[in-house]
Amino acid sequence: MDGVETKKETKKETKKETKKETKKETKKEEERVNGAFSMKNPLLQLIWDATSLGTFKECPRKYYLQVVRGYTTKQTALALDFGILFHEGLENFYKRKSKGVPFEENVHTTMKELMTSPLRANIDSYEDKDRNSFTLVNTILSYLDHYKDEACETVVFSDGTIGIELHFQFETGLETGEGEKISIAGHIDRLLKQDIGVFIADHKTTVRPLTSYYFDQYNPDTQMTIYTIAGNICFSTPINGVQVDAVDIRKGEFSRQLTLRSKEICEEWLAESEYWFKLAEFFAVRGVFPANDKSCNKYSGCPFKAYCTAPRGLREQILQEDFVKRTWDPSKPRGGE
Repeated sequence: MDGVETKKETKKETKKETKKETKKETKKEEERVNGAFSMKNPLLQLIWDATSLGTFKECPRKYYLQVVRGYTTKQTALALDFGILFHEGLENFYKRKSKGVPFEENVHTTMKELMTSPLRANIDSYEDKDRNSFTLVNTILSYLDHYKDEACETVVFSDGTIGIELHFQFETGLETGEGEKISIAGHIDRLLKQDIGVFIADHKTTVRPLTSYYFDQYNPDTQMTIYTIAGNICFSTPINGVQVDAVDIRKGEFSRQLTLRSKEICEEWLAESEYWFKLAEFFAVRGVFPANDKSCNKYSGCPFKAYCTAPRGLREQILQEDFVKRTWDPSKPRGGE
């Protein structure tokens, strides 16, 4: 019996220490203002997006480190900055196009904006052979030329709003145990009007070949389902699905494929999301986000694997030395940081 009691006490102490470390680790992070999290419990997210929810589903500890505490690898930071500038270039181009600006003039202005962007120097500072200002400009030039005569147009709403880079946020109808409302937010790259209906266009930059295997990853997919739901709820526009607009920056190749979502699928996803939000609240209230070790070696390996396999006393040092801070706040429109 003594052995059983000792085992119970050890388990209890380990749980207590884990919770204590989590609170200690996040003490400084709590001081920053992140509108996506509860004011009552800084570990509890109230405004979710596809990135944060997808990361939580993959591994609660990865979610805690990457979303709650805001740590990311330098390579991920580069990919994010490259993607932001790529999106900005297309956003400005399509807005001017919708206003009737001639193609050549529009391209010239777009290139000038890219070359003078503050993010350009930051991207080049990584000295990456795939993601740099040269590949950025060359990729967008080739992209605009490739789709110069595309058989679709950007949606323009009755109030004159152009369907480019639209921020959305909608309530799920769910609440936390403290009565705080849970919402889902995000950004839509572009609303497209085609002969077969209206679709959301989502731009993706990758170094992977644009095969059917690449596009298969988007069905099922949290992000694409959220976009379809948001289009119907927030913009009062019947959305048939998402057009994945992919660019292989390594080869300079382009491909577009549709990923469709039925009303039934969207309703089922919303209903099931309640359990994920409740699970996130369960962990946040207890201050413990357990690791899902079945995800450690997927997708070329989790970037936090070294953290999880290191002795507890060295983990904070690993975060400080190998990662950079980047606050993830879905409540803010893109560029609002």
